[in-house]
Amino acid sequence: MSKLAAFVITAIALMACASESDEAREAGGCPSGAALADAATVTKLRPGGGKDLTDVVMTAELAKPEVGCDYDKDESKVEAKFSFPVTVRRGPAATGEPQTLTYFVAVVDLDNNVVAKQSFARDISLEQTAVSFSENPDAIVFTIPKDKKPVGYEVLVGFQLSQDELAYNREKHRYIP
Repeated sequence: MSKLAAFVITAIALMACASESDEAREAGGCPSGAALADAATVTKLRPGGGKDLTDVVMTAELAKPEVGCDYDKDESKVEAKFSFPVTVRRGPAATGEPQTLTYFVAVVDLDNNVVAKQSFARDISLEQTAVSFSENPDAIVFTIPKDKKPVGYEVLVGFQLSQDELAYNREKHRYIP
């Protein structure tokens, strides 16, 4: 797929997700979105290998989600819909075997308490050198106290990392600030 086609598909998907219901607009808007800095990149290394460039099977990066929502004020339920871009690059140690990317979507309140979280997995073919796509997981539904508004929450996305992958990101400064 050409870069232009990938851009157009991503733009259309983001516009579709960025809508909000009338009740959400009246309540001040939908939750904001962000990519969790330490988890915005994942580097998969060859099992049993080292940590240099020749051991990289793939690297994937995700970016800030566009968030839209529906808000049911009577039931205090928010249905957050979102989309975010992902770029995957094949590394020198790739064998052609598909790789699985596991990522999470979490909703946090103003005190950074997690009020909802879901994990998702996507198999990635490494036939191309690089591929970009828009990830559009199922909406996440959460309940808020009657005195709160959806705009007081944030949707965070990131890769579900092992301790070694997190340490690699921090060691190599492989994150999006």
